Amino acid sequence: DQLETNARYNIPGALRIKGELNKEVLQQSFKIVVGRHESFRTSFQINTETKSPFQVISKEIKLNYKEIIGFLPIKKIKKMIVNGSYCFFELNKRNLLKVKLFNLGNNDYILYINMHHIISDGWSMRIFLQEISAIYNHLSNNNKNTDAVNILPLLSVQYADYALWQTQIFKGKL
Repeated sequence: DQLETNARYNIPGALRIKGELNKEVLQQSFKIVVGRHESFRTSFQINTETKSPFQVISKEIKLNYKEIIGFLPIKKIKKMIVNGSYCFFELNKRNLLKVKLFNLGNNDYILYINMHHIISDGWSMRIFLQEISAIYNHLSNNNKNTDAVNILPLLSVQYADYALWQTQIFKGKL
């Protein structure tokens, strides 16, 4: 199966956040970044005639975001994060990005992010986190009436553009 997945292609990460956190703004920040980048709204299908995979980009912004409230020992959270890092993504469905916010109480949180490597890489993850942070800070500073995505530079290419460019290189057309 060409869309077979394997946990070794996961890109997990966790951040400890101590201090005041506006959870609604954080979730909104993720939605804005998912809306900005096609790769986070992408699934992969198989053409039944050619048996070749192809990319499907959804216009709908759907976020796999869960907040886990209540006291959980750090040891249990670490185990949940490790287990989550080995989850399998179904490439033919969206949600190749998973976000969990563990609310430890007393303004103490762990933000866990896991995404499939087919939609991101280490370099992209850094940009992703910078954009989440910039939008979160913008919205947190009472800028809710402005279009937060406009504070970020325009994207010159999307994931599909890059994939096409790579395909042309491999086929010797560039």
